[in-house]
Amino acid sequence: MRPRVPLVLSQNQQKDTIQKFRHGSLNLLISTSVAEEGLDIPECNLVVRYGLLTNEIAQQQASGRARAVDSVYSVVAQQGSREVRRELLNRKLEELTARAIKKVQEIPPREFRTRITAIQTELMLCLSLAQRHQREQRGRNTGDDITILCKNCFVPVASGSDIQLIENSLYVNVNPDFEDHYKTGGQVHLPKEFDDWEPGRTIHCANGNCNQQWGYEIKYKKVALLANIGIKYFALDTPEGRRVVKKWKSVPFPVADFNFTEYCKERFGDPFV
Repeated sequence: MRPRVPLVLSQNQQKDTIQKFRHGSLNLLISTSVAEEGLDIPECNLVVRYGLLTNEIAQQQASGRARAVDSVYSVVAQQGSREVRRELLNRKLEELTARAIKKVQEIPPREFRTRITAIQTELMLCLSLAQRHQREQRGRNTGDDITILCKNCFVPVASGSDIQLIENSLYVNVNPDFEDHYKTGGQVHLPKEFDDWEPGRTIHCANGNCNQQWGYEIKYKKVALLANIGIKYFALDTPEGRRVVKKWKSVPFPVADFNFTEYCKERFGDPFV
């Protein structure tokens, strides 16, 4: 009976497999599209892509794996399929990219620097104006002015002032009453671990049969169980009317940074008293 091979290799198993491939003890490597860019794979004499629909950058990365002498790059797909059409388009785009690079290389150095400076100045100006607009939008309201509603059933579940930001990436609801509005699902598994927090279970709207996904719980510093929510799952009632945003950076109110010490005092009391 052959040994059972895991469907997903750990990072150490991946390294060990690629090492064997590099040294020749393995001569066949089957991988997902991560092999195009994310893995350090040596020169190959045959690269076969099977029914993969990607852009010209991924196509160049894949064909670039076939670097050995007399190597072959091939695509397996049904004749006339969209995969074949996309592959042909990618090859045309690759040719255009090479021509564009050649044109850029022909620009005199002084003119090139002048053009780059002009482009960078324009981009910085646009970014500065966009950030100013964002600050103005956020400063127009306070968190208390905003009511957060489930996007699916539109039941009010939180205030904008309930939301705080952890490590510039996690938007959590610090109001303990928020737990009454959601139910939990399965355990969340993330591809990497974090020093100060770990994922918990998914959370969903508890209003009737709504069950709208909202995000997932996190345990912060092994003490604070908080709901990490995605703003795209909610609607906002503002003084200007109801609106929906896709990203937290677009909300029309300021979000305070999470203060772990203050949270623990408010939730559990002062441990030194």
